[in-house]
Amino acid sequence: MMILKYIFLIGIGLSAGMVISSAYAAFITSVGVVKYISVRTNTTNWLKAYKYVIVVSLLTGTVITLFTDIQFSLGIFGQGILITLGIFEGIFVGFIAMALAEVFDVFPIFNEKSKFKINLNYMIFAFAAGKMVGSFAYWLIPNFIK
Repeated sequence: MMILKYIFLIGIGLSAGMVISSAYAAFITSVGVVKYISVRTNTTNWLKAYKYVIVVSLLTGTVITLFTDIQFSLGIFGQGILITLGIFEGIFVGFIAMALAEVFDVFPIFNEKSKFKINLNYMIFAFAAGKMVGSFAYWLIPNFIK
């Protein structure tokens, strides 16, 4: 009976993850972020591959999140894997956030409405630096957020 409970919970978790990752991928695709990224990087011929990579990455992240008890007990090699994954995850989140902001013209509108007379490059750098400092504070200061 207990095995049926676990099978049921795994099914619900995978289904929920698939729904959320599909919705995220559909949102990113429909807004035009993927196309925007491919145009900016001159890789429009890889557009379909970008979409597949996003969906597979989201599903992989869902599966990994389900099994939170997985330990990278490979010593220094395992720590290297975690550091590498963390760096790539941070790059991905920052890249998507900046692409979304640029697609929605957030920074030019903010600059115009706020009457600040600063260069947009400085504003984007300030947001990125603030995000980095906040991330370091969250991960390095014990009990930073409870």
